[in-house]
Amino acid sequence: MQLSEIKINEGKRLSFFQLFSTQQLNIEIPIIQRDYAQGRKSAKEVRSQFLTTLYKYLDENIPNRDLDFVYGSISRPVKGAPTFIPLDGQQRLTTLFLLHWYLGTLSGNEQTLRENLLDGNRSRFSYETRASAREFCDALLSSIVDFGPLEHGKSLSTIITNEGWYFESWRQDPTIQSMLTMLDAIDQRFRNKPDFFNRLIKSEPPLITFQFLDIGELHLTDDLYIKINSRGKELTPFENFKAKLEKEIAELFKGEPKHWSFQSGKGEMKLLTQDYFSHSIDTKWLDFFWAQSYENGKPVFSDDYIMNFIRVILTNEYACNRDSVDDNLRKLVGTQDIKSEAGYKGVAKGVSFFNYKDYGVLQAHIITALVASFDSLLKVTEIDAAHMPEDHHYNHWSVSRKAFIHDLRATDRIRFHAFLTYILRGFETSGLKEMMRVVYNLTENSDFDDSRSLANALKEIRKLSPYMPDILTHLAGGEAEISSFYGQQIEEEKIKACLILKGNPWATAVLSIEKHSFVRGQIGFLLEFSGILEYYNRNKHCNWNDEEDSTFLNIFNSYVEKSTALFDYLNNRSNASEEEYLWERAMLSKGDYLITAEYWRKNFLHSSANLRDYSWKRLLRLNGRQDNDNEVQTARRKLVKELLDDNRFDPKNFQDSCRRFIADIPMGWRAPFVRNPRLIKACTQGFIRVNDSDQRIRLLKTSKLTYHYELLTYHLFTEEMENCDFGPFKANYTVDYGETGIPKITLRGMIYSSKEYGIDIFNKDHLHLNFKVLNSNSGDTSAYDSVILDALEKADFKYPDTENGGYSRMEEVNTVMERLQMLCTHLHEIVK
Repeated sequence: MQLSEIKINEGKRLSFFQLFSTQQLNIEIPIIQRDYAQGRKSAKEVRSQFLTTLYKYLDENIPNRDLDFVYGSISRPVKGAPTFIPLDGQQRLTTLFLLHWYLGTLSGNEQTLRENLLDGNRSRFSYETRASAREFCDALLSSIVDFGPLEHGKSLSTIITNEGWYFESWRQDPTIQSMLTMLDAIDQRFRNKPDFFNRLIKSEPPLITFQFLDIGELHLTDDLYIKINSRGKELTPFENFKAKLEKEIAELFKGEPKHWSFQSGKGEMKLLTQDYFSHSIDTKWLDFFWAQSYENGKPVFSDDYIMNFIRVILTNEYACNRDSVDDNLRKLVGTQDIKSEAGYKGVAKGVSFFNYKDYGVLQAHIITALVASFDSLLKVTEIDAAHMPEDHHYNHWSVSRKAFIHDLRATDRIRFHAFLTYILRGFETSGLKEMMRVVYNLTENSDFDDSRSLANALKEIRKLSPYMPDILTHLAGGEAEISSFYGQQIEEEKIKACLILKGNPWATAVLSIEKHSFVRGQIGFLLEFSGILEYYNRNKHCNWNDEEDSTFLNIFNSYVEKSTALFDYLNNRSNASEEEYLWERAMLSKGDYLITAEYWRKNFLHSSANLRDYSWKRLLRLNGRQDNDNEVQTARRKLVKELLDDNRFDPKNFQDSCRRFIADIPMGWRAPFVRNPRLIKACTQGFIRVNDSDQRIRLLKTSKLTYHYELLTYHLFTEEMENCDFGPFKANYTVDYGETGIPKITLRGMIYSSKEYGIDIFNKDHLHLNFKVLNSNSGDTSAYDSVILDALEKADFKYPDTENGGYSRMEEVNTVMERLQMLCTHLHEIVK
């Protein structure tokens, strides 16, 4: 007989208490069973779920609430009571033992407990695993434990471990420690329910029962018992999850009229939802996931593939059916911060059946969508390759694989949802490619910072689904109401739909530039530069005459050619320091294009860090708002247009064009940056900070005001001083830290009369040259030799510099080198 052949009617419905009171059995957990796991610290969810179920059954007081099978064999010794040795049910039996002890002690019914569960000083419920576990059960039943009013922060386990009969060595027994953890959990849940004890031990009829099976009576061999207990492999999490889900589906679809068509070797069968799910997940769906799991010719299938797919679909459906976003959605997605691309992968076990049930995910319409989504995966293989989306917009098998391993970014999730939605609707696949192009553009150019924005985007895809087969016509009509994506991108898609529907050459022009890796579907600035945006905003269509059409197309293509040269340059420069920051300096020759940030910062946009907020793509992005920020952003884009419109700009010779612009040195703070690319290079993440009070500009090494350079001094050092001969001195540059830091040029190396002298050049309300004795704390002129004082006097240095010590003078940038050389010449004559 196989285990699967055991019938329910071959068991007895019994409660835990009846095993002792009416069946007169002892219970002994065999040595080959694992330690008590429900009480492990890591099993909080399992523990909480089971105690919630027990509490509910006792509270509702309805008889015969079943806890499934408990089976094993009964050993019948010559003397003493027969002993039941469980093959399955150890965890539930141990928890019920602890609950009986707790409620019996709490309610003052220790005597009733002892009369039924204690044989002399030996517990009739025991563990064969360790002597210590047996002794703990004996002591628990034999001793009197006074719960008392628990002090703040004092647990029941603490009270027990402080009892005189508790051995310190028991702290090393994992079963005992798990029992203590479970007792604390029971205490938290049942502390105010002493009346539950009488309900728990009630026999006619019992409240909480299980189907008790003696496999010895069923003639199962000892070999099967050993095989099952020593198999070393329990049911997988997926097998457990699947069993619970199938049971839940049966409950959800009781009396349903819907049938699903299932093809088998016996022909077509019409199955109810629960049967269709059970049949499909063990056959055609499983086969599909196996087929998709091959890597290098070998299958790498894991149950997690199916678990993750279920999670993705249930999460998406949950989000689409919620009026508001809650913490549950963040947990289902897989991370609190969905901006992070890390944190998704490998968390298949992060959401259990209990979570889905607790969150309210398991609803009939969501399960229906799950079943249909499984089937939709199989239908994809039937789609004509010509109708599949271009890989640039959506590679279904790549994204599916990400779903199977739960490595989905927000954009992947939304596109996957859109693709499956289209297939589920049963539309003609001829519109699939264009629909996924639009979805790609919307998702690629929108921000999803949290679960709310993600959920809203998923809902919007659902709302858009009726129009998916002819998405361009829907958009071009101008009445399409789409939200939850970047507003200006939505408007851009409407304009592009109008242009693409004109046919070639507009479709070719738009689709080719749109796929450039720099713009990734966002070409609003080209529509703005060419005047198309203004025309559309005025007329809400692009139905111009033939002459206007030719003019607009020529202008658009001209900007496409020029901007492609720019994008290729930005994409292909491997090392910006070698490329001299030609584009940034050319733009600065036209004006201040830098994007502003918090704390008086601006960004050059040359760094690969912070690309979402500080990049050329962001600068060229239209926002469509009517506010000051939009005016500033529009002015910056106009600088780009002005440069592209300049007669000196040649898209075929991009770098030479930039060098021609750089020759136009502007006035003010931009001039050093245009002259000197090393100043831009110093801003590793692109940031400078402009001090409002004195207009000092700091070149930040990171995104914050940590270590930094100062513009005028660093420009002076790199342009004129780094390789110069300063007689007794060697020049270096010293960065400084924080708000009060003063970066400076430092000249060191002069020793005269056992004293070391140095010069600091720094910008603090003005450019200072500060000369001082480095190895003296004295500010007195007596610290200086007379010949040094003579040299300082000739160079017109004044004493004292009360704040910095020594002699100093203020200097204009263009006269620093002359003054410095004068002083160093005199000093060099002294020390040589």
